[in-house]
Amino acid sequence: APVSIAPAAAMWERSARQRPPAGRRPVLVAGPDVPGGVREIELLGELYPDAAVLRPPASTADAVTAALAGADLAHLACHGRVRADNPIFSALLLSDGPLTVHELELRGAGAPAPYRIVLAACESGSEVAYEGNETLGFVSSLLARGSAGLVASAVVVPDRDVVPLMGALHRAVRSGATLAQALHRARGTLDREDPRSFVSWCAFNAFGAA
Repeated sequence: APVSIAPAAAMWERSARQRPPAGRRPVLVAGPDVPGGVREIELLGELYPDAAVLRPPASTADAVTAALAGADLAHLACHGRVRADNPIFSALLLSDGPLTVHELELRGAGAPAPYRIVLAACESGSEVAYEGNETLGFVSSLLARGSAGLVASAVVVPDRDVVPLMGALHRAVRSGATLAQALHRARGTLDREDPRSFVSWCAFNAFGAA
């Protein structure tokens, strides 16, 4: 069945109350040195012909954070880097270097995060727990800033092999599914007997209510 996760009950309640912004086009981003990244956003561009598309070398931190502010839907196909010792410096790798959790919060100060966001990046869904059941990472940061739904991976994923999953996920989103429903449907299109497809099948989780 569709399953969604929230780092805290308050974040889930907030995400369930959020409403998508009106009149904002989707944002599709490819980072550098991702073999399937440009192909991935080109495929998604066919589903979202009005999307703002940023690919190398244009997918810089400034350009990406400006495009993400208040977007209805964003998809980032890039490398991720987790800092378990200091998760606020976990990063997404963009064309001009890493964009850390800390920098994302600073650059996005005062602007809402995308209503829904798909982080097709290795370990982008990894959260580090602290005393008091607090967690820190991209997921908790984006939910705290106003995102109502995310899809992200907790492990390293093969870049090219996630393209079919992402295509199926976004087709389900276009039909009106929540991200949890869309991920569930997309998993159903994969051959779990194929080891590469199985990695894609089990790597990603949905977060929040949207």
